[in-house]
Amino acid sequence: GEREPLADVTTTDKEIKVIIEMPGVAKENIKINAYDNSVEVKSEDPQRKYHRVIDIPPEADTETVRSTYKIE
Repeated sequence: GEREPLADVTTTDKEIKVIIEMPGVAKENIKINAYDNSVEVKSEDPQRKYHRVIDIPPEADTETVRSTYKIE
């Protein structure tokens, strides 16, 4: 089944940073969708299925969204 990954949301006056932990999932298997007041993150890896919707403040500018991927 799907798991809900750990998420950490940090808000400053200039940005909203969402950090998601999805161990063992390759970058190409991660899909991100930004909506008016939420961000949906899911994996399309058949072995490691993750899905989570994170609420963000409504004033967030979803037109300037960017993502990074780190292996730790």
